[in-house]
Amino acid sequence: MIYLSSTGKVTNKNPLLVAVGLNVKRLRAKRGITQRELAKHIKRSEPLISKIENAACGLGEDTIWAMAQYFKVKPEEFFKVAKGRPKKVKAKVITPKQLAKAGMVYDTKDARNGAKRKRDPE
Repeated sequence: MIYLSSTGKVTNKNPLLVAVGLNVKRLRAKRGITQRELAKHIKRSEPLISKIENAACGLGEDTIWAMAQYFKVKPEEFFKVAKGRPKKVKAKVITPKQLAKAGMVYDTKDARNGAKRKRDPE
């Protein structure tokens, strides 16, 4: 699945996992502890903490509860999204003529996928 991040970049990271990771990182920084120390306190591995903070994996209910108890917060705290309005992203439609001008061709074979490829040297 592909998502649009709050900065307008295309990403494959689930926004919910990104929010959880940012919240874990924020709470950990607030406490002034390392990933290794957090892992030790909640009896998990350091690579797992890193993956959670980088939205590379989800986390189980038991891990959420362990972190909530350690940080003395409600489990819902991990799922809060940053305050503020999401930034608006302007989408620009590129015509086949503009693609040709840029040295690209619109491959009609892949048109349904919106694929673009560089023009082969002739």
